[in-house]
Amino acid sequence: MIKTIIFDFAWVLTLSKCFPKIAENLWNQYKLDPNIIMKSLYSSESNYVLWKETTESFYNNSCKHLGISFKDFSYQFQNWYILEENVLNYIKILKENYEIVLHSDNFEILAKVLKINPKLTSIFDLMVFSNDIWYNKTQKEAFLYTLNRINKKTNECIFIDDKEKNLIAPYELWIQAILYTSFEKFKIDLEKFIT
Repeated sequence: MIKTIIFDFAWVLTLSKCFPKIAENLWNQYKLDPNIIMKSLYSSESNYVLWKETTESFYNNSCKHLGISFKDFSYQFQNWYILEENVLNYIKILKENYEIVLHSDNFEILAKVLKINPKLTSIFDLMVFSNDIWYNKTQKEAFLYTLNRINKKTNECIFIDDKEKNLIAPYELWIQAILYTSFEKFKIDLEKFIT
């Protein structure tokens, strides 16, 4: 029986994906090719998401050479997202009967903002970020950490993410998972598990 619903952040709770939106915003400001910005960001992402690299170091390795200022870089990382209100409102309904957890591969600079966002803190019982636990969602240890924090068994949880690669570790632990492609499809898929 499902007792806890675990959500990813970007593209599940937001209207866009992180790096493409940051690249678009920086393109608007600096008139740089957004594909070059994204390539730079993705080339240095893995160490930063696990907090093996500071924000400033990530900036130095990814965007400084493009002429983007650290101030603008930081601002975009903290402010790129628009929350998907349909999903948030649905989560509020789910919260009446389920524990609700946010589990995200994320960056220190953004995680700090998310941890104090009242729209998120009011609905999530726990927020787990890769930069805090040093594991990402492709690693079973990330989910074992979350299960331990919420004191739940694998068959009591379901995980929602927009990337197939992030569903492998939960499946290997016997955690049910849903690939998020749209709000309407997500609702239909989730209902199969909770009704």
